[in-house]
Amino acid sequence: MADNYSRTPRVDISTAGIIVAYAFETTANTRPTAGWTHIPGIKSIPSMNEQPNMIDTTTLDELTTRVGVPGLKGLPTGTNFTASWTDALIKQWADVMSKYETAKSSGKQMWITVVVPGITDAFYFSAIPSALDLPAAGVEAAAEIDIYITPTSERTMAAKPTSISAWSA
Repeated sequence: MADNYSRTPRVDISTAGIIVAYAFETTANTRPTAGWTHIPGIKSIPSMNEQPNMIDTTTLDELTTRVGVPGLKGLPTGTNFTASWTDALIKQWADVMSKYETAKSSGKQMWITVVVPGITDAFYFSAIPSALDLPAAGVEAAAEIDIYITPTSERTMAAKPTSISAWSA
């Protein structure tokens, strides 16, 4: 007797071509739909797939194992996006920090989008950027820096931005 199993075809996705970009709200508490600017040279993106906390529901009836139900997921703390450390990135990030402070003073937020080729929608979250400082360095190594971005909202998926621009001074 033959098994009657159907398999869903797998479609693998490469990380090549992923774009990370930022934009600032024009209306407070509303995700931007335009004005996205590319962050060049991103080499790695941190996992933001946080494990939910477990709410312990163990009672005295349990004999050997604790039991529970899934609770809330926590927001990741200062997540680090690793990028090529260049003079252009240093200048761009100084501009990001200046724009962030201006937006913050008027009650607006910065947003990050991650666009993955092969995925229909993009990921979005509001965030607080951290200023860059001196990164680690070593012999025979590419100059890299961790860009710390602290998420302030859940990640959502929605239609990809219609355009993303390169930064210009």
